[in-house]
Amino acid sequence: MHVVVTGGGTGGHIFPALEIAKEFQNQNIKVTFVGNKNSLEQTMAKSHNLDFFGLSTLSFVGKSLFGKFKALFYLKIAVIRSIYFILNNDIKIIVGVGGYVSFPMIIAGFLCRKRCFICEQNVSPGLANKVLSKLVSRIFISFMASKKYFTNKNTVFVGNPVRESFFGIKKEFLNQDISILVTGGSLGAKIFNEEIPKAINIVKKNMPLLSISITHQTGKSNNITKSLYDKYNIKSEVVEFISNMSAEFAQHDLIISRAGATVCAEICASGMPAILVPYKYANGHQRDNAKSLVEENAALMLEEGPEFHNSLALMIINLYKEPAQLKEISLNAKKLAMPKAALAIVTNILS
Repeated sequence: MHVVVTGGGTGGHIFPALEIAKEFQNQNIKVTFVGNKNSLEQTMAKSHNLDFFGLSTLSFVGKSLFGKFKALFYLKIAVIRSIYFILNNDIKIIVGVGGYVSFPMIIAGFLCRKRCFICEQNVSPGLANKVLSKLVSRIFISFMASKKYFTNKNTVFVGNPVRESFFGIKKEFLNQDISILVTGGSLGAKIFNEEIPKAINIVKKNMPLLSISITHQTGKSNNITKSLYDKYNIKSEVVEFISNMSAEFAQHDLIISRAGATVCAEICASGMPAILVPYKYANGHQRDNAKSLVEENAALMLEEGPEFHNSLALMIINLYKEPAQLKEISLNAKKLAMPKAALAIVTNILS
């Protein structure tokens, strides 16, 4: 049997896709990862020794009229190439794990009458999965609240596939030092890079007896961030991309992060206390994800705004003045974890 796992664009789509692909390999099933050419998913697939087939696709959402026509043209070519790949490689099953690159392969699979499945990581689905949900055999969701968005009755709650290393993390909060991990996602976040050093400086001034250390994933542009931490004399490690995120989770006692579905799942798997800052241009997806954790007292949420760095500093100060909050949030997050999600998806597909 030959299976395609398709998705990409950001780590939030790629890492769950890799977990599902590895689970198929554990079942001795041949897997090809399909994503955009010369992309992060291609690099990650190769690093995991997965066969890769590259397409050229463009985002449709938020583009100009010309941009939309261009995206549709690329989509047409990608569907034709996907059909050719499916027929010439005897593909039996196609699993879409999000990102616009999964769109042409699922459409091609539907046209070739193959068994197609999609995974929705967010509480509220994006445009691609809303359309594709009507073409697939089954939908796997990461949040129970997602069911209301799909008319397809074959919707199964399994959780979001997370790397096994996150489940082995033990959070103890034994000391009073402040160790914070900052990540705006694999592409970084401008507001994080410019405002969080200012927030940490306020924390430092208000809690001078505590040692503060920061690891900050910035994306490609990190010169401003590094210079700000140096200006405020804050112990920091500023990096473009963190490849071993679970190791960083283990070494820190708080994360400040966007609220993508995958990082939310990793937070629950590890029991990592989190301040989630939803990306305001994500059509409400990230806000819904964050709210689902906040409602269970499994994370804190802070919206972007003109006083962002002051509000963030106050939130951090209050957390560390009452360290029992860190432990409580950690335990509540751990209760929401869904181990073996990739195994559940693969088992369900093969049953």
